[in-house]
Amino acid sequence: MRKAGLLLLLLGGTFANLQAEPYSHSEDVTTQPQTFLAHRLLTADSIRYCVAAYPSTVSSSDIDTLVQAALREWTHGIALKIRQSGREEDFKDILTTLEKPLTLQAVPGCAVPAKIQETPAQPSAQADIIFVISGKYCEKEFRKTTSFYSPATDKRGPFICVLENGAENPLREIYANEYLPQATSPAAQKILQERRELFNQIARGDYSSAQQQSLWNTNRFFSYDGPTLFAIIIHELGHAFGLGDEYISSRPTNYASQKAGDGIMKRLYEPIGCDEIDGLITLLDRLNHTKRTFRSFCPGRNLIEDGTEHVYSGSPTRI
Repeated sequence: MRKAGLLLLLLGGTFANLQAEPYSHSEDVTTQPQTFLAHRLLTADSIRYCVAAYPSTVSSSDIDTLVQAALREWTHGIALKIRQSGREEDFKDILTTLEKPLTLQAVPGCAVPAKIQETPAQPSAQADIIFVISGKYCEKEFRKTTSFYSPATDKRGPFICVLENGAENPLREIYANEYLPQATSPAAQKILQERRELFNQIARGDYSSAQQQSLWNTNRFFSYDGPTLFAIIIHELGHAFGLGDEYISSRPTNYASQKAGDGIMKRLYEPIGCDEIDGLITLLDRLNHTKRTFRSFCPGRNLIEDGTEHVYSGSPTRI
């Protein structure tokens, strides 16, 4: 998990060396929207998830809290950022979708196959997304990557696989006299002491912009030697919602903005940012057949009209 550049998106059961699309939408989001969580937000009041039973050194309760907090960040967390920008009036419909009462329902008994090409013994049709967090499975079956998202449109269902080896759990115990180089101030120590309750509040969707900032400060404290488990889950969930990677500059122009982004879909050390806000708004608009013109949330960007970023030098680049 030391090198984010190794992160690959798995499509159709085979590796694809992607030319990713910064702050963009996955290409098949209109042909198969039912596989993406953004579609679920528009059509249901719950997201059903399952954590597959593979050996992990992280407790099941910690995994559950991290998963729920990550799901809330892609919904309530982005709504907080929209409100913080003072643009509530422009995005009332988006806020209604992101802030509606959303039940995060844990589905028991899911399984992914021993090999990715095989059909699972236990189909997972009841789960909208499966999480495999393991020290063995991802490394054994996918040696070229540390984590990935697969749409898996067969009976297996969409799933995320994360190799936990080397990825810090921000909810783990802090040992006596342990030195965390980015958390030496009294304010940082206070955040560390309160981090478990903070994650629990966010998992419930009950948090403020100030608490959101503390969440990402906590993530930074534990990311001094590589991305945290929480950040990896957040990044892969971005794909599950329907967004593309941002960290490869050469990409198709379809639904891509002009400049590379700096948020969690590019750097696994960064929080959800303006690129993800633009991406999720235009993604929900596409799925909902909504036409909208708005100023990008990213400073220095152009106007976005019906999902298309204005380009002054010639043809538009679609976001």
